[in-house]
Amino acid sequence: MTVLVLIAPQIDILKLGEETSITLGVNYKRTMGIVLISTSVLLAFTIASSGIIGFVGLVIPHVASWFGANKMRQKLILSFILGGIFLLVCDTVARTIVAPGEMAIGAITGIIGAPYFLYLLIKNGISRRKE
Repeated sequence: MTVLVLIAPQIDILKLGEETSITLGVNYKRTMGIVLISTSVLLAFTIASSGIIGFVGLVIPHVASWFGANKMRQKLILSFILGGIFLLVCDTVARTIVAPGEMAIGAITGIIGAPYFLYLLIKNGISRRKE
């Protein structure tokens, strides 16, 4: 996470496109490589330690944008915090909804994440057709 937070300004520049980022002095291939390796390692550690918890990585960054996080560093830090809070709430619900048993946390994240993800797909699909 630290690596991604440190290179967040370069990631912001990468959003402008390959040619523009090269013109602005960012080593496009090196930065993309660091981003891909860092996110792959984070994903591997996350899945190895907690299992597959769907939709968290799809929903939480969009929620972070709602809070006005536009720069990548802000969005990353806020996503880390909100993701933890989201999973804590989902785990609490999963443990209490069928007490004394326990429901899979992936079911709770799916119940929350799937409708939101479909909303995003429909919203972005409609806005792209207008262009």
